[in-house]
Amino acid sequence: MNTGYSFPSASSETFLEEKFTFQKNILKLQLQLERCYSDLAGSTGRPTIVVFDRGLRDCRVFMSEDEWARGLQELNMALPGGPIGRITDEYIYKRYDGVIHLVTAADGAEEHYKYGIVQDDRGGRVFRRETPSEAIEQDRKLQEAWQAHTHHVVVPNGGARGFVSKLEEATEAVLAIARLLHPTEARAALSRPYDCPLMAF
Repeated sequence: MNTGYSFPSASSETFLEEKFTFQKNILKLQLQLERCYSDLAGSTGRPTIVVFDRGLRDCRVFMSEDEWARGLQELNMALPGGPIGRITDEYIYKRYDGVIHLVTAADGAEEHYKYGIVQDDRGGRVFRRETPSEAIEQDRKLQEAWQAHTHHVVVPNGGARGFVSKLEEATEAVLAIARLLHPTEARAALSRPYDCPLMAF
């Protein structure tokens, strides 16, 4: 999520509070984005798979246990017309049919991992601060944050066709979960494959 926001220095006296405020607002933004895109998917009248590039629990990696509890509490308080305590860890796990984790290129495909000032997939210049070892550490924390999910699939590097193999494995994991949890809709979609959108956000 590239917002142009300058993350506070770890040496700043207000670092912890600024970091918390940032992650709390990412939680609020992610929740709203998911609601909007899910509404759009539901409006098509067709079996639709919605794929997000992150989930609410991703923020847990960057927050202490106390900060996470406080973040959920404040998120609940910000919900219009919703009961306090509605969004819990259990709710977050159940919110997603599956969690497909694509392991960072730094772990197993380091030659494809770029950091520092790099060019993104759209040709823009971005700054990636994590070294390969830092990226691996963060990646494993993300896996740990979601490991309690019933349908948590980790897609490693190292397939015969590189990133193409990785995408194919991830796509098959998404479809396998859809077939398992939504068999009627999956059968309908398979009978008319060009009429079943896969919406990725």
